Amino acid sequence: DKELGKPSARPNAAELKASGASASDLKAKGYTAADLKAAGFTADQLRAAGYTAAELKAAGFSDDDLRKAGFTDQEIGAVANVAPTPGSEEAVAAM
Repeated sequence: DKELGKPSARPNAAELKASGASASDLKAKGYTAADLKAAGFTADQLRAAGYTAAELKAAGFSDDDLRKAGFTDQEIGAVANVAPTPGSEEAVAAM
């Protein structure tokens, strides 16, 4: 039984990716850049889906990843001090 008012568990992004969902599909459903990075999407795919440089940086993508995805040095410089989201690969590596 579902409790009233309790949201049902949503499938993780990796499961949806495996079933053919695109980064754009998942963004529209409210998944974060960090969710999609964990599911194996690339910075290029996330940029194409409409995520910003700040969102990708917070998800743990490196400046080099952002550059390869087509962000400009100006866009990357503007988010240079964005800290990775706790639990992202980059945040764990910094510990």
